[in-house]
Amino acid sequence: MVLVMNRPKLVFETLVVSLSNALKTQAYSKEVSNSRNLLRKYWLESILGASLFAVFLYAALFGTYFVNGAFSYNSLIHYGSCFILASYFLNRQGVKVADRILYSLAIMASGIVLYEIVYHYGFGISYSILVQNATFFGLDSNGTAFSLDWFVIIFVIPFAWRQYMSLGNWSLLILVTFEALVMFAWISTGYPQFQYPSWWPAYKVLFDVIPVVNGTPSSSSILFYGGLFGELAKTISVIPAFFFNKK
Repeated sequence: MVLVMNRPKLVFETLVVSLSNALKTQAYSKEVSNSRNLLRKYWLESILGASLFAVFLYAALFGTYFVNGAFSYNSLIHYGSCFILASYFLNRQGVKVADRILYSLAIMASGIVLYEIVYHYGFGISYSILVQNATFFGLDSNGTAFSLDWFVIIFVIPFAWRQYMSLGNWSLLILVTFEALVMFAWISTGYPQFQYPSWWPAYKVLFDVIPVVNGTPSSSSILFYGGLFGELAKTISVIPAFFFNKK
């Protein structure tokens, strides 16, 4: 009698458990399907991102700074990140792969010259030198002028695809603000250089973080802060990618 009375309850509990398992299976299948769709859509960015992460691990594990004696892993990682992010943002907007690669290359070049402009003029500039740099259209300055004109032309090329841009997005504003603070802090400490410690100080020091003993600055501190600020400031090269963070 008790078994007969409890039979509807057992059937109901069995149905609930079966339904729960089915929903869990369906949710898992949907997650797997979504992951596959994302990988299928962002296959190029995934491959490049994994490769760049492998480069980062190699540089971190082996303590290697330069790729070939002049070009640093820090530069490679930041420039590569600019390309990948630009490609991702454009892919999200439906840009085809061939166009996306060409656009991303131009955006990466824009980021490289943006960093070079900010870094170069971080040492300060007079009006006469600025005019000379802005009107120098030679391809080989031979150390006599900074090719500001060509750099500006390269920087503005991505604006040809302004229909994919969103210059008011919060990620861009946050990144620009952060890099402005980094440059201010770097210059305020005398603009120490990792490769050229003898250039310190390039300015009057506002933040005294590098100790000076008997008139001689600490070379290790110059190298440390030069490397630290140099790596943080290199993120300036990624800024043009965020021009295209449009949803």
